[in-house]
Amino acid sequence: NNNPQISNWMVDGLSIPEGEIVTVSPGRSYDLGIEIPDSSVEEYVYVNSEGDTETRTEEPYANWYATHGDVREEVTLYPYLESKWDAPKDEGPGIWWAVLRDRRGGLTWLQQPFVVEQ
Repeated sequence: NNNPQISNWMVDGLSIPEGEIVTVSPGRSYDLGIEIPDSSVEEYVYVNSEGDTETRTEEPYANWYATHGDVREEVTLYPYLESKWDAPKDEGPGIWWAVLRDRRGGLTWLQQPFVVEQ
């Protein structure tokens, strides 16, 4: 089993370049998302309780976190790796995190800085 990978962060459907800080408006809702490469959804052989082998495909899922604001969907399942987030009403910096797990012990995460400004 290989750890899954996250290829990039998305906000409202737009890819965010690495190292960029996203500026958001106070109190507004945003769609947060991650993209993963096809190699992060692995097929594997499973032996069931009768001893028969089955080929299965991983179903990665993401946990969503933010230092400020409200994450509406705390867990999303592949292929729907997006969550709604409501920005706080106060201005200031923050960080979003997406933690990606593959249900077989593989894990990775990606963080994205943001700043709330008028």
